[in-house]
Amino acid sequence: VKQNITMYVPNDLVEKYTNKYKRNNLEIKSIEFKEDTISYKMIDTHSVSVIYSEDYKELSDISIPEKVYYDETWFNVTKVDTKSFEDCTLLTSITLCDNITYIGKKAFSRCVNVESITIPKSVTHIGESAFYGCSSIRTLNIPKNVTFIGYCAFENCNGLTSISVCRNNPIYDSRRNCNAIIHTKSNKLIRGCNKTRVPNSIQHLEDYAFSYCTNICKIKLSNIVSIGRGVFEGCTNLCSVSIPNSVTEISDHTFSGCSLLSSIQIPNSVTEIGAYAFNNCSSLSSILIPERVTKIDDKAFSGCTSLLSIQIPKSVILIGYDAFYNTPWYEKQTSDIIYINQVLYKYREYHEKKSIEIKKGTKSISSYAFDKCNFLEFIKIPSSVMTIEAYAFHNCSSLKNIDFDWVKDKGEKLEVDNDYIYLHTFNIGYGAFHGCNSLNRETKQNIKNYAGFSLSCWWEFEHKIFGSQLEDYDSLDDLEEFEDDPKKIWQSNMFGKSLYELVNEGIHSKLQNMPDILLIKLKTVHQSYGSFVFFLKFKGKLYGFSALGMSLPGALKKRNRTASL
Repeated sequence: VKQNITMYVPNDLVEKYTNKYKRNNLEIKSIEFKEDTISYKMIDTHSVSVIYSEDYKELSDISIPEKVYYDETWFNVTKVDTKSFEDCTLLTSITLCDNITYIGKKAFSRCVNVESITIPKSVTHIGESAFYGCSSIRTLNIPKNVTFIGYCAFENCNGLTSISVCRNNPIYDSRRNCNAIIHTKSNKLIRGCNKTRVPNSIQHLEDYAFSYCTNICKIKLSNIVSIGRGVFEGCTNLCSVSIPNSVTEISDHTFSGCSLLSSIQIPNSVTEIGAYAFNNCSSLSSILIPERVTKIDDKAFSGCTSLLSIQIPKSVILIGYDAFYNTPWYEKQTSDIIYINQVLYKYREYHEKKSIEIKKGTKSISSYAFDKCNFLEFIKIPSSVMTIEAYAFHNCSSLKNIDFDWVKDKGEKLEVDNDYIYLHTFNIGYGAFHGCNSLNRETKQNIKNYAGFSLSCWWEFEHKIFGSQLEDYDSLDDLEEFEDDPKKIWQSNMFGKSLYELVNEGIHSKLQNMPDILLIKLKTVHQSYGSFVFFLKFKGKLYGFSALGMSLPGALKKRNRTASL
C-alpha cells in the first residue's frame, strides 16, 4: 500500500512542483495560507508566522490568535514577520497573542493611527524599526523577556508620553521611572519621550533617541559621553540644551530642525561637527566653534536663517559642502573666493574668472567649492593643500590646466639610515574633477596618479635602497619606452627581477632600521590617511609611482619596538 506524502513549498512554487512531481502519492501544498483576515507562513511543523498581505491596508483593527488550524493541524502563532503591517495607516488597534516571541523588522512601521499596543510577555525580540513612525502610540511597556531591541525600533514615536521597562528585565531598564528605555550594561538611552528625565548615570544617547519629540523644551545632559545621530532632530520646541565637556562630536543631524534653539554652547571637548548637525535651526543667531574642532561637515549650519555671527578657529581644516548655505553670514561675504582660515570654502562663480591662484597656506578645498565654474580654465594649487574634497571642481567644463605645486614640493625631509625620505600628505576626494572634460593630458595624468592616495613617500635612492643594480644599469639614461606610461617600469624585469620586487625588498630593509620617531610619524599618517604612495626618481626624472603592496605592519613584526605601524 502506497503511503500518501505531502510536500510543503513556498506559494509561488506550488504549480512548478505539482507539474514536476505528478505522482499519485505526492501532494504539493503551500507553506503559506490565509485564515480569516490574516495570512500565515509555516515556520516548522508546530508554528507559523504572520506575513504581509495587501488586505491589511483595508483593516481598522486586527487581533492575532494564539493558534491557527491548517491542513488538519493546529499551529502556534509565534512570529510577526518583516514588514507584515507596514504602512497600514487605517489600523487603530492591534492585539497580539501571548504566543508571539518575535516581532520582525518594520513589522508595524508607519502604522500612524495605532493608539495603543501591548507587547506580550512572551516576546523576546523586537526588530529594527519595528514600530518606526507609530506617532499615535501614547504608552509603551517593555516586558521582562525582551532581550533584543533593534536599531531605531521606536524611532519617531513622537506621541509617547509614558515608557516603562519591567523591573525583572535582565537587559533593559527604565531606572527611577525616567520614562525611557535604557540598555543597562552600557548605560545607553535607546528611546525617550516628551516626558523623559535623563538620569545622571546615562553615558550614551542612541541614534534618534528623542527625534521628533516636539514637546521637549529643555534638557540637561549631565554625564553624557556620546550623542548619536539625529538625537534631537525635529524637536521643534527645544530651546535649551546643556552639553557636558565629555562629548567629543556633534553627530550628523543632531539638532536638525530645532527651530526654537536660539543659542547653544558647544563644549571645548568637541573636535567634529557632523553633517546637518544644526541644519534649519532658524532661530540660531550666533555660534562659537571651539578651538579643538577640525571638521565642519556638509550643510552643518545650512538654513540657519538668523545666523549672523560665526567664530571659526584656525584648527578647522575641513569644511563640507554648503556648510553655511542660506545663512546671513554667508550672504554678506563679498570676496570672490571665500576663505575660512586655511580652508577654501567657496568660489563665487558669477565673477567669471578664467585663471585663479589659490593662496599659499590653504590646507583644503571644500566639496563643490568650484562647482559649475564654466569660465575657469586654469588654477594653481599650492603645496600646502592636503585635501581636495569630493566634487570640489565638479563640472568645470572649461578647466584645462591645473598646476599642482605639491608635485614639485616633496614635503618634509627626514634622514633614515643614510638616505632621505620625504613625507607629504594629500588626498583627492571622489569625483573631485568629475565633468572637467577639457583637462589636458598632463593634468589628467597627475589627477589619475594622485586620486585616492594619501601619503606621498619620496625616497632618494642615494645609498642604494635596493642594491647596486640600478646604479650600474647604464641604459637607463633615457627610459624613453616608459615615458607614455611610466608605471610600466614597475613591472619590467631589466634587473633580473621586477623593480616592484626590488623596491619592496629595499623598503622592508629600511623599515627595520628606521628610528622610532619616524615610525611614529608614519604610523600617524597611515592611521589618518590610510595609504602610501612610492615614487621613483632616477637621474633627475620621475618615472611613475606605485602603491606598493607590502604589509608595513608585517615588515615590522620582527622588531621589538612599541612604535610599529
